[in-house]
Amino acid sequence: MIDWDSFPNFGRKEFACRETGECEMQEAAVRCFQDLRSSYNRPLTVSSGFRSVAHPIEMAKIDNGGRPGTHNSGFAADFAVAGEDAIELLRLALNDPRVTGIGIDQRGPWNSRFLHIDTLPEGGDIARPAIWTY
Repeated sequence: MIDWDSFPNFGRKEFACRETGECEMQEAAVRCFQDLRSSYNRPLTVSSGFRSVAHPIEMAKIDNGGRPGTHNSGFAADFAVAGEDAIELLRLALNDPRVTGIGIDQRGPWNSRFLHIDTLPEGGDIARPAIWTY
């Protein structure tokens, strides 16, 4: 159980599944995100945190023969950043050895752009470290 009071810039509600309200984030991941936020030194909005298997994105993966992704494992979050802010957060994430996955979506409307950052452990069946675009 995560002690959310130990995170000065994040709370459970920010990471909770938008469909079910569940929040099974991994404490080490949230600690990494807090450290990135502290280094970033400005507000950081979580656009997607934990996602239950009932979340439409996770259900679509399962319906297409896949399995739930890193958001369902509690190791991932998407952060709403664009432009120079995205470059700064990307630089910080690339320099943090705990970060093993980075997804970049900087297309389309400014307010829909984000960086996916995850701390999924290496050695599983999902290749890590990895970086990709959407």
